[in-house]
Amino acid sequence: MRRSQLPADVAGISNNDIRLFLLSLQERNLSSSTVNTYYRVLHSFFSWLVNEGLLSRSPMQNIKPPRLTRVLIKPFSKQDIEKLLLLCSGANFLAVRNKAIILLFLDTGLRLSELASIQLEDTDFERETIRVMGKRAKERVVRIGKTTQKAVLRYLLMRTDPYPCLWVTEERRPLGARGVQMAIKRLCHRANIKDAAPGPHTFRHTSAINYLRNGGDVFTLQIMLGHSTLPRLKSSRLAIQ
Repeated sequence: MRRSQLPADVAGISNNDIRLFLLSLQERNLSSSTVNTYYRVLHSFFSWLVNEGLLSRSPMQNIKPPRLTRVLIKPFSKQDIEKLLLLCSGANFLAVRNKAIILLFLDTGLRLSELASIQLEDTDFERETIRVMGKRAKERVVRIGKTTQKAVLRYLLMRTDPYPCLWVTEERRPLGARGVQMAIKRLCHRANIKDAAPGPHTFRHTSAINYLRNGGDVFTLQIMLGHSTLPRLKSSRLAIQ
């Protein structure tokens, strides 16, 4: 068993101590992303100590970050989508709202935080667009198709509350990202979806895959998803082959 803790004397920590510690995390079967997070925290901490003059050099020097395992996200199948929409085919408020959420996810590939933070004033049905705030406060505009527009408008016609947010709960209270996430997971559980991860991010990946399958180009997809670089889209390209 490798050393699971670093020495208490920070000044006495060596490169080998760091390596043994990171190896001990891997031997505990922690995910590669978790081990990488430990690495980044330690790197920042020791860099701060050096900048403050508390250490002459960082023990993180010459230690490469742990390699992250790339996991290919499996999109929802056509049958998965059909089952989810069937669960939202009713006329009650939750069914109508959830259908609008699912179609908007599929149509735009929005992140959970982006979809959950949409305000009523962000929607423009004449231009068939929605304005969203992405990562690092980067604003962009996404287009929505006719089917999604109809679903969202049908949902809005059932709204009787004064809130400026696009999404509300059955009790007519603002619905945040956590609420959207839980609603999607419950629907996936009821639809007995097992092959794809039951969460909002799978909709984002499914949207990207379908866009490419329908002949879309990767550069336009980059803009649509709000990516600043292309590498993240490599898995999507591989998945449609």
